[in-house]
Amino acid sequence: LVLWGDPRVGNYDIYGTRVTSAGETLDPLGIGISRVVNDQRAPAVSPSGTGYRVVWQDGRGGGVTSIFGADIDDAGAVTSVANGYVVHTGVSAAALPIIAEGAGGDTLVAYQRLDDVVARAFARLLRSDASGLPDGSACTSGVECDSGHCVDGVCCDAACGGSNTTDCQACLGELTGGTDGVCGSVTLATPCGDATNSSCNASDT
Repeated sequence: LVLWGDPRVGNYDIYGTRVTSAGETLDPLGIGISRVVNDQRAPAVSPSGTGYRVVWQDGRGGGVTSIFGADIDDAGAVTSVANGYVVHTGVSAAALPIIAEGAGGDTLVAYQRLDDVVARAFARLLRSDASGLPDGSACTSGVECDSGHCVDGVCCDAACGGSNTTDCQACLGELTGGTDGVCGSVTLATPCGDATNSSCNASDT
């Protein structure tokens, strides 16, 4: 599967075509993978199960760019939601994705994210059905989670301090009195803080 950014309607959209080992182009007009407002650029592709998974840099929101993806079968049909699904979106621009296949059709998507004017590398694991683990599931890394956040050993609905044990935030129900996977404040008398000028300084709990 060969991909490109296509300006045939003005802005750049994502198109692709299957090419045989003999060099024959099977989709001469191109497969329209994502055709939405603003530019979609920098597509990348990997085998995934019996088809392909495509990711790209997407500007449909009109502000900072996000990362979107789509699944295509061997016949060249887009089998995922029209114009792609969200791989990553947020307040910081995400760009230049790459993708590699893992076991069972799972794929790892790595991309650049601009945080505080510094470009950092991030990644997310997409299951064969393009989903990550739901909030509250056990995890070891944010790439496993649909939210992109693994905090206190579970997928969390927010960054929630990033497992910082001194900020009085947690994502485990046993610490917050709430539900696993939902970021909240730790319950009263739970040890936290660092005996300095932290938000939990007064009693260090």
